[in-house]
Amino acid sequence: MESLEYRTYNIGLAREAFEPIYNLSSNNGGELLAKLDWVGDTKLFPFKLFGESKSPNWRQSYNSAKHTWSSSFEQANMDNVFNSLAGAFLLNAVHYPSIIFLENIECLDFVNKSATGLMEQKFPEHIVKELIIKAISSKKPISYDHTIETPLFLYVQGKIV
Repeated sequence: MESLEYRTYNIGLAREAFEPIYNLSSNNGGELLAKLDWVGDTKLFPFKLFGESKSPNWRQSYNSAKHTWSSSFEQANMDNVFNSLAGAFLLNAVHYPSIIFLENIECLDFVNKSATGLMEQKFPEHIVKELIIKAISSKKPISYDHTIETPLFLYVQGKIV
């Protein structure tokens, strides 16, 4: 019986695959805010170190706390948990298939700039898919201003006031 080759999957492979497409190190050109009642909105860059071909600090801390928990227990803190959650949110906010889902459950709002200012606009699903196809072919963010909001995080793409 032939044995299966064991492949190691790690965050470096994810960085190589997704950084060129989604530019995660700069939040895909958008602004990621944590909505913190006790300190106000805080800007986050959970994958900033991807730009230097490094793993995020929260990922390194997670591995240390997981593998050597007795000597790395202090790294299991709320800052690292919060940044890892922000990273998961950002991945969902910029990953093209997720955008359709977020729009369908009304977490995503496209914004139409009109002469009277900004107004939210519900796009038909085929328009959202067209925007995504255009973004995929150009390897750039969706070229329409939009926001994605949950009770904890807000992602803003474009010039939304």
